[in-house]
Amino acid sequence: MMLVESAGLEDEQESRDYELVKIPGVEIAVSMGKRQVSNLILLGTYVSIRDTMLSELIEEELERRFGTKKTILEWNQKAFRRGLELGRNAKK
Repeated sequence: MMLVESAGLEDEQESRDYELVKIPGVEIAVSMGKRQVSNLILLGTYVSIRDTMLSELIEEELERRFGTKKTILEWNQKAFRRGLELGRNAKK
């Protein structure tokens, strides 16, 4: 699986040996009001689709890194959880 930011990508119809998942992370982050969290949206999507690690571990790390910066922590948590939601929907 390859997870990519879809902003600016043209639709390709070529066949692949892997699943390509396009997520408009930047667009979603901008609509949330914080462009800087687009990477957390993509991370949440990846974690949700691949089930390679527990989302709780990421949440704990966000808390550890940004726990004293409440606003930054909240933005990052919100973006990560939005990514988890996108990943669940992509698996359907």
